[in-house]
Amino acid sequence: LKEDASYVLDASYKSRTLTIQDNEATKVTIITPDAVAAETASGQATNPGSFAIPRIVDPTKSLMVKYTVAGPATNGVDYSQLTGTINFAVGVKSVNLPINVLDDLGAEYAETVTVTLTEDAAYVLDASYKSRTVTIQDNEIPKVLMTIPDAAAAETANGQATNPGSFAI
Repeated sequence: LKEDASYVLDASYKSRTLTIQDNEATKVTIITPDAVAAETASGQATNPGSFAIPRIVDPTKSLMVKYTVAGPATNGVDYSQLTGTINFAVGVKSVNLPINVLDDLGAEYAETVTVTLTEDAAYVLDASYKSRTVTIQDNEIPKVLMTIPDAAAAETANGQATNPGSFAI
């Protein structure tokens, strides 16, 4: 405070410090830098997918973020096991969560793995960025089978019942 003739300053109260604590919670989101992964044969370069979990505000503290995994692709079978938690070390602003695909021998349709961040008091989720999906493409060539349920086709004369054969693919 500055001295003025209209009041008297007590010397012990001339200057004070006020500390303002930031009350913004750490915001956590999830994005997919690589939303398509694929099985690869042994000896070929891998083709993982990935999620990235960035945190906004306060990288000065460690942080554990929880998530769930869902989808027709099976955790630990179609891709390397995901644990359900991500740990941010002090100073780290983003953590990568790779989807390392495990090759199987069965031909199948593309499968998906969806990671959804879980609510927690330690952070705030952005509803628009709390769940993302990676698609896993298969590398096996599908087998096509043909069967002949009725192989006894025959020509018929006019007026007779037809006798068609059939096959199924």
